[in-house]
Amino acid sequence: CEVIDDGSLASSRQVTVGTDGRLMITNLIRGGATLKNLPVAGKVKIDNRELTLYKTENFSGAINEEGGTGGAVIIGYTDIDPAKSVAGDVTFTTAQGYTGATTVEKGKLTLKSGDAITQSSEVTLKSGTSLNLVHDSGSPAFTAAIKNLNGSGDVSLVDNSLNVALDDDAAFSGKIGKAGETGNVTFSSTNSSKMTLSGENLYSGTTTVGDTVELIMGDGGSIANSKEVILGSSTGIGTLTLNKTTGDMETKIKGLSSVNTNSIVTIGAGNTLTLEGVPDTGTFAGKLNGIAGDELEKNFVLAIDETKTFGLAQSVGYVGITDIRSGTLSLSSTATLNSSSRIEMGEKGTLDLSAVTTYTLSKKLSESAAWSTIKIDNKTLNVDPGNAV
Repeated sequence: CEVIDDGSLASSRQVTVGTDGRLMITNLIRGGATLKNLPVAGKVKIDNRELTLYKTENFSGAINEEGGTGGAVIIGYTDIDPAKSVAGDVTFTTAQGYTGATTVEKGKLTLKSGDAITQSSEVTLKSGTSLNLVHDSGSPAFTAAIKNLNGSGDVSLVDNSLNVALDDDAAFSGKIGKAGETGNVTFSSTNSSKMTLSGENLYSGTTTVGDTVELIMGDGGSIANSKEVILGSSTGIGTLTLNKTTGDMETKIKGLSSVNTNSIVTIGAGNTLTLEGVPDTGTFAGKLNGIAGDELEKNFVLAIDETKTFGLAQSVGYVGITDIRSGTLSLSSTATLNSSSRIEMGEKGTLDLSAVTTYTLSKKLSESAAWSTIKIDNKTLNVDPGNAV
């Protein structure tokens, strides 16, 4: 069957294509085609045209299986007249071959395999829509690979994971994960791309910022539930940038790790990084840097369990206050806090300088530090005049 010249089967209650059948939408002069109830199997060839889908349950066939020149898929339809809008409900169970964008305009798209829309150049979720990763009962969890996530809808992981491959800058203000969802999220790239998050992401798995990726936390952005943020790898640099400008400018994370000395956390002016947990590795090989701001603002807060230790391998580069609220902040033999304007310490906070032969404390300690601990073992601690200990 072939649809030509602005063809539409939208009024048809169902389109049936057998397992070995084929529906071709290839020679349209303008626009694309609209289908209801795409069959569970068969092949749909759209070449470089758009295909709008309304309802498709467990589609195990293929759209542009043989490749083609592109093709784009739109889920649902939004009209100026709300009464004419149609919410889509589409499920892909196998790999699709179209290489254009996937847009969830209204409704939801469900993926039951990791490679379902890997070839699609971009995924955009409009407000109120969702992308759902679901595996059948008894089947193992999977990692869905998509490209360039944009928009303001929601992504449901359950126990599945998400890998967002970036070949351009992307921005997402929706939510990734719901409370209790345990999947991991990875942002990867091969060409120095930026990913901006401005929503409250609730997944509890790890967040991996791959080589050449800069993960930017925008206004309202949160990954506070993620159990660990991993920057880069032994062969590549990952960057976390806090770039909030209004509202709550604190970014909380439960763990921070990197094995690459060139990986960076950049703390923007007025922003605060609060570390509420530590990974098994303990020591962060990268650098906590900063953009010039107010020296009276807190740039880094350590608020981990008092029995835990977070290590810094390099000197910090931010100018604001360091607050060791609880837990131990351990400095390597070459690391200092000297760019930080002030060190505040809670009663359960410890500054461990035992790796340093001689350490000069050139910044003021808060009065509360009198109830805290500075560990130097048998090393030498020099305190500049005027600094209260």
